[in-house]
Amino acid sequence: MTDYQKMYQEKLTTPDKIARQVQSGWLLGMDTATSQTPAIMTAIAEHIRNSDITGVKVQALLDAYPFEFYTDPTLAGKMTGYSWFSSSAARKAVNAGYADIIPAYYRDFPTRIRTEYDYDAVCVEVAPMDRHGYFSLSAATGVSRAILDRADIVILEVNEHLPRLRGGFDEVIHIS
Repeated sequence: MTDYQKMYQEKLTTPDKIARQVQSGWLLGMDTATSQTPAIMTAIAEHIRNSDITGVKVQALLDAYPFEFYTDPTLAGKMTGYSWFSSSAARKAVNAGYADIIPAYYRDFPTRIRTEYDYDAVCVEVAPMDRHGYFSLSAATGVSRAILDRADIVILEVNEHLPRLRGGFDEVIHIS
């Protein structure tokens, strides 16, 4: 029998260690606000701010957090936010010229993601792992599976306060 708790402990890391993996030119993906990873994005922004890394792009759907790539103009050219549905912070950054939007209909997101993008990493907030090694994507939208399928690296931020939703393959991700 596989020891999923042992696998979990072996993969457990910190936002700072994750941030140190990011390289120039990376494309990072995130789904909607309820599944976005504020601790990880803050660490990545701080790492990029203090390094010579440039050209990191972050695509976010319906961003609710005032992420640094939308609020800190000193990150311009180093870390750029691309919003599918713009929050007020994203709109201000777009209007100021250091962020951008991706115009699309929500219904087209999964197809566009699967045909137009290859993500270096995807960051998603999940409910805690169950005894079978599965994390629930919780309140993430149906777009998460498309982003997960197109990512080289999957980064999970576990939030013990997220509800575990029951569903099929599209709503879970396994520790393996």
